[in-house]
Amino acid sequence: MSSLTVDLFAEDRAHEEFLRALIQRLAREETCELWNLRVRSARGGHGRALDELSNYLRMIRRLPPRSADTFS
Repeated sequence: MSSLTVDLFAEDRAHEEFLRALIQRLAREETCELWNLRVRSARGGHGRALDELSNYLRMIRRLPPRSADTFS
């Protein structure tokens, strides 16, 4: 059984709860143990979620390249 980490960007609490349940269900159906669901932005509306996503992508681009083996 494989495992994964998901970073979730949502506009509000309702979106967070819906997406959390959906991701957990998909992980179960694909026999993947979802061991880390990180909510990056769950409140503040559309603009706040987009700002958080932009900051996250900027941070990711600064990281050194990693091979696929290091993601397990």
